[in-house]
Amino acid sequence: MLETMPGRVNEFLLQGRPKLIEPMLGRLFKDFQGRDPLLREKVLAAWRNLLKSVPSGFQGDLTKVMAEPLLLAFADERDPRMLEELAAMVYRMAANLIQFSDYQLACRLLSQLHSRHRKLEEAKDSRAPTLARILEKKLEPAVQKLLVEDLKSGDPTRQQHATQALGSLGLTTMPVLIDLIKQVEEFRVRQIAASLLADQGPMAAKTLKRELVLEISATERVRILEVIDSVTRSLKTELVFALGDKNPQVRKAGFRLAERLNDKEVVELLLEYAGHPETGLAIGAIKGLGKLKPPGAAERLASLLKPTNETDRAVAFCQALGQIGDPGSFAPLARVLAPKRFLSRRPEWTGEVRAAAVLALRQIPHPRVVDVLAPLADDPDPRIRQIARSYAKG
Repeated sequence: MLETMPGRVNEFLLQGRPKLIEPMLGRLFKDFQGRDPLLREKVLAAWRNLLKSVPSGFQGDLTKVMAEPLLLAFADERDPRMLEELAAMVYRMAANLIQFSDYQLACRLLSQLHSRHRKLEEAKDSRAPTLARILEKKLEPAVQKLLVEDLKSGDPTRQQHATQALGSLGLTTMPVLIDLIKQVEEFRVRQIAASLLADQGPMAAKTLKRELVLEISATERVRILEVIDSVTRSLKTELVFALGDKNPQVRKAGFRLAERLNDKEVVELLLEYAGHPETGLAIGAIKGLGKLKPPGAAERLASLLKPTNETDRAVAFCQALGQIGDPGSFAPLARVLAPKRFLSRRPEWTGEVRAAAVLALRQIPHPRVVDVLAPLADDPDPRIRQIARSYAKG
């Protein structure tokens, strides 16, 4: 049968009758475990060579009819060398199916490989590393390109199938997914790639974190920062680097990441940076605290609100205190609006700062707010005058 098999298989494929190959496969793989070792090797060699020699256009059809008997043989196989041969064939068949867009069967084949590997690993079986080597085999460039194109297509069905296949392939897709995050502008695609990386565990998270401190472009760094919290939330070191980056877009992405993380370490970092001598870094931290409204932030910001030539910094302090709305912020904001005493050496607050303080004071639930705003109804600054009058009207 083995001698005549290639010609008969090719004939059935050319006739468009691949189903006729199934009885032949059934006979060859029946009681496969109990066959003579030499015969088993010949059977596998024959089908392996057939997979390689069949014209590309028919490989999908052949793979489909081979899948079931080969999976059954793989599930029962005990011999280490034969197990490796079968696993390699299953993996190759899965790659073929991806090329022919049969993602469902491809995922099933890959799932069986991973399932068998997990069981062997849990049992500390010496055959586990053999399967691991096959599962870690680098994807062929053509298969990679097809998966990437489907994921970037914008077509929900194609994206879903590509996501399923990439998820089934496991760690071997890590470089592909990281490149997608770095190179693709569309957020949804990067978010899918990040979710798939998260499924791959700590190693994937560590690799993506390392990318952030490598010599990559600012655009690539921003793209990673926008999705990395979907992979891991242990990002204090990476956040410090991002917030200290000279590129304003990277820094902005870093502050957005801080707001999404919103944990104790992030809040402590923002509280520290709120008093940083570099204005841009301080303002970003102040704005972040205003949005997050963590306990103790108002007290820290109020202590830093002092007369300064840095109008933007002072405005940011006032705005953040207003957003937080802590009654304890009444006094420092009221001081900004207090009239300057005769011969006082206190620097004059700018109109921008005073206007920001009035808006902030309106958001503070304190009974004396009306006492501060009432006299400002006749303030020389039209912005302050308008805000004070509208507050009086309720």
